[in-house]
Amino acid sequence: MTARIGKWGNSAAVRLPAAAMETAGFSPDQELDILAREGVVELRKMRGIPTIEEFFAEARKKGPLEPPAAVDWGPDRGAEMLPDEDWSDVAPRD
Repeated sequence: MTARIGKWGNSAAVRLPAAAMETAGFSPDQELDILAREGVVELRKMRGIPTIEEFFAEARKKGPLEPPAAVDWGPDRGAEMLPDEDWSDVAPRD
């Protein structure tokens, strides 16, 4: 496929053939990302802001969501709260 650069006001324009639009999955009035470097101009679909559902769907494709392994930081020092201690007498009550 070939195309010709034309003038459109103060800008330049390239008319995309229907076959190129269909192959790329573009539609009229769609916003595109333009990447230009020496001798090459690429048109790409804009990536929208993903929803939280899309983030989790992508994460599930990569495998199960597991918490990281526990880290051994060595023996306790100072006044760290340990999981088996009962602090309910000093905890704020709502």
